[in-house]
Amino acid sequence: MKRDVSVLLLYNDKGEILFQRRSHTAKRYPGVWGFFGGGVERDETPESAMRREIQEELNYISKDAALVLSYEFTNNMGESGMKYIFVEKYDGSPLTQQEGEALGWFLPEDTSSLETIPHDGKALAAAAAYIREHL
Repeated sequence: MKRDVSVLLLYNDKGEILFQRRSHTAKRYPGVWGFFGGGVERDETPESAMRREIQEELNYISKDAALVLSYEFTNNMGESGMKYIFVEKYDGSPLTQQEGEALGWFLPEDTSSLETIPHDGKALAAAAAYIREHL
């Protein structure tokens, strides 16, 4: 089954990236740390899907996201597709977590101790490079 996904990596003034710990009842990667975002629906662009998902999951309105990477992936359910990685500097507006068990800000180099989605390493590397250039 094909399933394209768009995610947003928000970063703060310290260069930390916002992660969510997925619910233990989630069907895709339960209990694992990942990025906020989700599936691209029919008739959506990757950017519009990211904006919708971020508003649903964090009550955050993306204003200036940059697409830094896209790549093919296969998840733990055997679904495959394209994953679109957007990065944006967090503007300080209130966040309301609507999905997952926890959220946390982590420096990219401090995430090796987290259990993360296996194919997200390349997304994290691309985001870290972007953040270094824009801090």
